[in-house]
This record gives sequence, structure tokens and C-alpha cells, in this order.
Amino acid sequence: VTTNPHDPGAESGNRLAGEPSPYLLQHAANPVDWFPWGDAAFDRAR
Repeated sequence: VTTNPHDPGAESGNRLAGEPSPYLLQHAANPVDWFPWGDAAFDRAR
């Protein structure tokens, strides 16, 4: 697994580290480029 220095979620493992949900926080260190639900996820999908 590599991290992208230009990826805003790279420092924490992924973008879930700042989420309030205990479930999402369980996955904050996963080596997957997770996005929380929101505009950023849809922008990336486009």
C-alpha cells in the first residue's frame, strides 16, 4: 500500500479519521481510499 502526498486523507490513512460516526472511525486506518458520504465523494466519482 502506498500513500499519495497530494491526497488529503493520506496523513490519517483515509478521509474517515475526522468523522463523528464510531463505525466510520473503526475504518479510519484501513488502507482503502474511503470517502465519507458527501460532495467530495461525488466529485471524485465524476
